[in-house]
Amino acid sequence: MKKIVIFMLLGAFIMSALPALAQTPARTQQRRTDALQNMVDQRNQATSEFKQQLEARRLEYQTQAQDRKEEFKAALDQRKANFQQKREEVKQTLRERLQTVKDEAKRRIVERVDETLAQVYERILENLSQAIGKIQGVLDRVVERANSLEEEGVDVDAALRAIAAAQDTIDEASTAIRDATGKVYEITVTGEDQLRNNVGGVRSQMARDLKALRDLVHKAREAVREAIQALTPARTRPSPAPSPSLSPSPLVSPSPSPSLSPSPTATSSPSS
Repeated sequence: MKKIVIFMLLGAFIMSALPALAQTPARTQQRRTDALQNMVDQRNQATSEFKQQLEARRLEYQTQAQDRKEEFKAALDQRKANFQQKREEVKQTLRERLQTVKDEAKRRIVERVDETLAQVYERILENLSQAIGKIQGVLDRVVERANSLEEEGVDVDAALRAIAAAQDTIDEASTAIRDATGKVYEITVTGEDQLRNNVGGVRSQMARDLKALRDLVHKAREAVREAIQALTPARTRPSPAPSPSLSPSPLVSPSPSPSLSPSPTATSSPSS
């Protein structure tokens, strides 16, 4: 009799526990589903914030690029205006100095060489200014491409470092061109028998200065080429989904103006 009672109680206990046991797997599955959905929501939010940060940085870069381009152009225009004024003063001073030269033909030759040197210098500076502007434009497009790849989750840290280095070289060349725009070369007259040496000294100095500027432009072009090469490997890498902690890497600030073009070739100076 006792055994029967025990079996009946045990059966009742098992029957009462079955609903609870049936609910446990369902609750576990629901918790897993909720946790997974929470992870998806967090990732979507992180991706959205990441894209917003990239877009804000892109707009900031574009604004700074436009501002610097306008500032550079304004500075060049001002220096060109000052250059013309200084140039007229130097021409007048040269005429006065040449009064000590008795040979009128020599005086005319020196004045003509002086004018030609000034024109050559101004033309080469204009070519260099346009060249550095085009180089800047190429780098701007590289930055845009780096932004797009980073938005896809590609690691572009190496490319961004190369971009920053290229921007520094462009800034250096742009500043040198801007400063050189206001420079005026002045021929001194130390005697009629020294005219050739006087003119030759100015021509040589101008050639050295222009070569230094061309070297800076070439350096900037090579730096941008290296930035392009640094970005190329990143294009072949897989694009993993951005993690919740992902944040955009800092970009460089642009410099003056924008496809790589050949360096302007120096025009040979006329002989005295």
